[in-house]
Amino acid sequence: MRQLVPLSRPVLLLVAAAILLSGCAVTNRLFRDRAAEERAAALLQMQLAVMRFADEYAIRINAQVRAFQQATDDPAERLESQSWLVSQATAAFTIAAGPNRN
Repeated sequence: MRQLVPLSRPVLLLVAAAILLSGCAVTNRLFRDRAAEERAAALLQMQLAVMRFADEYAIRINAQVRAFQQATDDPAERLESQSWLVSQATAAFTIAAGPNRN
């Protein structure tokens, strides 16, 4: 019985240390997947670039449609061009904000 006490104390300390460190940031640093983090960062950068492109596209299309609307007197053409503008901007933003299909 006396031999179990000296052996159980280090085991008990080891289990207690494992429990204390399991929720700690130390274990996250030891066991994190750097490749997965780099892929996630690259995907985020790509999505931000696509979203910037969609913003620029919408701005440029808007300017051209506004110029067309000011140049025409036909209300039907102005309404049709406005509908087209909204559909183009919506499509660009939907694509940019959508999930990555790769």
